[in-house]
Amino acid sequence: MSIQNLRRMTLAAMALLVCLFFVWAFWSWFSPPWTMRLATGLLAVGVFALWPLYFARALPPAPDGDTFAAAGQDESQQVAALLRELGSLGFTEGAEQLEMLGEKYRNLADVLGRRLDAGEVTYGRYLGMAERVYLAAVENLQDVAIGLRSISTIDPAALALRLEDLRQRTDFPVPEAIRAVEERRTLYQSQRQRIGTLLSQTEAAMTALDHTCAALAGVRSARGLTDASIEEAMKDLAELADRTGRYAARTT
Repeated sequence: MSIQNLRRMTLAAMALLVCLFFVWAFWSWFSPPWTMRLATGLLAVGVFALWPLYFARALPPAPDGDTFAAAGQDESQQVAALLRELGSLGFTEGAEQLEMLGEKYRNLADVLGRRLDAGEVTYGRYLGMAERVYLAAVENLQDVAIGLRSISTIDPAALALRLEDLRQRTDFPVPEAIRAVEERRTLYQSQRQRIGTLLSQTEAAMTALDHTCAALAGVRSARGLTDASIEEAMKDLAELADRTGRYAARTT
């Protein structure tokens, strides 16, 4: 039985006890005639019958299935487009990272679904953490593709030859040309360093997904599954999800 169902049954039992206590107290205190007893009994039954309605309104609304499907389709199209772009740039490392990232996210979602009921609030919260980490890593790889595209017309080997040629010229000085070529080389090196940082962050995201998945697999003990054990298993992923908003600030 899921935690959410257990809470629902507990609250329903409490509502029933309150109704019964109300009827008993009214009858004991006032000793009403049978007509009043009947009226209070019907009132208690009516109040208890309204309880499921109140409970349903108190729960957060479930996301619409069509919304989920549309979001998933849009995301799949973006990932497919990113894969094609990384391939066209000849950057197999980034394409492999993107594919592994999707596999690890889906694997974690599957394990989480086996540990928690999909209707539970905690399930949505934890899945949201995993999704934030996954989407932040995908955005990193999108930035990698943009960075690679921005320097795709810069050939570092050609720049080195050009610098050597300019420095060997003795017919007339060309300091401005040398500075311009050196600036292009610095730009290329800076962008490559930024790309390396983004790829390292994506590796960290994949490690966090793997670690969380393994931790979730080991949280069940003889005492069963508890909120605290799930919380502990999701701890590293939660910390990484909280830091995803600072990725761009560190790499721009």
